Amino acid sequence: MVHALLSAFGLIDAMVPLGCEVAQVDDLRNFHSSDYVDFLESVDKSKDLDQYEDDLDEYGLGFDCPLVTGILDLALHLAGGSLCAARALCRGEVDVAVNWNGGWHHAQRDAASGFCYVNDIVLAINELRGTFARVMYVDLDIHHGDGVENAFMYSSKVFTLSIHHYEDGYFPGTGSMDDVGYGRGRYFCFNVPLKEGATDDTFYTAFDR
Repeated sequence: MVHALLSAFGLIDAMVPLGCEVAQVDDLRNFHSSDYVDFLESVDKSKDLDQYEDDLDEYGLGFDCPLVTGILDLALHLAGGSLCAARALCRGEVDVAVNWNGGWHHAQRDAASGFCYVNDIVLAINELRGTFARVMYVDLDIHHGDGVENAFMYSSKVFTLSIHHYEDGYFPGTGSMDDVGYGRGRYFCFNVPLKEGATDDTFYTAFDR
């Protein structure tokens, strides 16, 4: 569907496909804990998922992040696309790179969360930091980009900006104006929480200012 829309707007001809490689398991460990990655690896090779039922809560796997066969393979493909994009930017091959299946911003270091099994964004930012002194991350999803903010809340090298819907009981429950980072990262986290009824114009005005 995404490619059909791009084609309908005549954008395909303005783009160059990048050859991507699937991420390696060690790539995931550049952000995610070894315990979490090891669990995904063991589950991925198992034919009996029921045996892991007691461990699901610890790794955020359950209601919104169901345990599925091939879960590690999924994570490696998602991460591979964003790492490919970041590496192309680092090499100066492109000015803009897009992973249409990326953006899994809720995944935490040691657990899945909010339909997100792997935080490809954090992995890509870490890759960019090998070349660029500072990185700005802009999140326009309706939900707060908590996983990315948590990863860099102590860093002054990555500035995170999230414009999102915010109210009591709305997932993930973070991203208030008081969330500004800690230590050296204080004021390098910037949140724009919006009330019910925000429109495209609201997002445009907030982003523009």
